[in-house]
Amino acid sequence: MHKLLKSRGIKQYSGHASGHDEGLILDSGELIACDCIIAATGVAPPTWLAASGLALCERGFIAVGDGQQSTSHSNVFAAGDVSSRIDFPHAKSGVYAVRAGPVLTMNLQNALNGKPPVPHQPQTRSLYLLLTGPKEAILSWGPFSAGGGWAWSLKDWIDRRFMRQYQT
Repeated sequence: MHKLLKSRGIKQYSGHASGHDEGLILDSGELIACDCIIAATGVAPPTWLAASGLALCERGFIAVGDGQQSTSHSNVFAAGDVSSRIDFPHAKSGVYAVRAGPVLTMNLQNALNGKPPVPHQPQTRSLYLLLTGPKEAILSWGPFSAGGGWAWSLKDWIDRRFMRQYQT
């Protein structure tokens, strides 16, 4: 991604910054005039979790086990960016959240019906596809990465297939 941004003449800044009428103010106090700001902020746990009484992982997310169930409160289930699997650490990614969704649904229903939760085994790695322009994308799978129109075609096909399941 860094190589692509550089090739397109896009300058990158890292660190804390805030918006200003004329652009962006870096934590150093430098004002950068710009027309467009793209901020990649990463994920952080909601602040209310710290006082929730729930067991949290070292980064402050809800600690969950193999059934997406809180390690400290059996009546709490969580998936996605609010939680972290203690038994199977993985990157914060929508892929993991989407795959945990059906198991989360089943375990909520099981809890309501007095049944035990079913385990969920996340995949060991996931495919990342990042759009980089009109009909272009970068693909990343483990240590492999590449990009171009073919990666966009693959992303488009995957996204359309995913959305078709929600059409009536």
